[in-house]
Amino acid sequence: MAEASPPEKVENLPMVQRENSVGGQSDEAGLLSASMFVDACFFRFLVGKGGITKQMLEKDTDVSLQIPSPKEAKQGKYLVIQGESQEALDNAMHQVNTIINQAIKSPQFQYSHFVSIPLALHPQLLESVKAFQKTVLEFDDESGMSNKGIDKSIFVKHTTFHLTLLMLKLWNEELVQNAADCLQKVTPRVHEALEGSPLTITLRGVDCMKGNPAKAHVLYADVEPNDQAGRLIKASQVITEAFTEAGLVMDKDQTQTLKSV
Repeated sequence: MAEASPPEKVENLPMVQRENSVGGQSDEAGLLSASMFVDACFFRFLVGKGGITKQMLEKDTDVSLQIPSPKEAKQGKYLVIQGESQEALDNAMHQVNTIINQAIKSPQFQYSHFVSIPLALHPQLLESVKAFQKTVLEFDDESGMSNKGIDKSIFVKHTTFHLTLLMLKLWNEELVQNAADCLQKVTPRVHEALEGSPLTITLRGVDCMKGNPAKAHVLYADVEPNDQAGRLIKASQVITEAFTEAGLVMDKDQTQTLKSV
């Protein structure tokens, strides 16, 4: 597993831990307060552009939010909520969880890790990749496409060439460890799906990660269907099912296709 949950689907996870939420704590002004531990990567979603999300949340729930500064929140920090009633605190905490869950599903919250099969171990394949890149660059030099950003820098390093099986969003060390444990546990089932024999696949053609080629930032090579590719797809499904059962895969990512990058 390379850098790109508790046993429930990601959408249903309680994304923050809350303390002092029941009964609250009262200060000298008679306000109740509750604290929630929030991973550092989510504070920007709670604040919003120009602070608009924070302002709306405070107005809707009649509470005051004390959000730590970016420096304080670097490793995660407690979000403090103050209000006049327990109902207001509970409502605010519910909305905080909703905002975080929506953030996780959004494109703005990028993937952090992926499960892959390294392909850079095969010299013949690497030579083919180098030849493909050379052909593209030579064609671009002749056609003048280099002026449009087609140059050597857009290609991945040969040593990182891999076949992506599954993309993940793991935003803290606990989730990373859960994913590592899951991968270790599922390995015997993957070997079983591969039937214990070498696997030969064909990579042919390229496609873009998003539907509109004009807006594409990443191209990948397609795995050409054949009898042996079926074993690879089966192994990929075994991995996806295991990670899904562990609560590490979002609904929309449960049907990811094989991509070589």
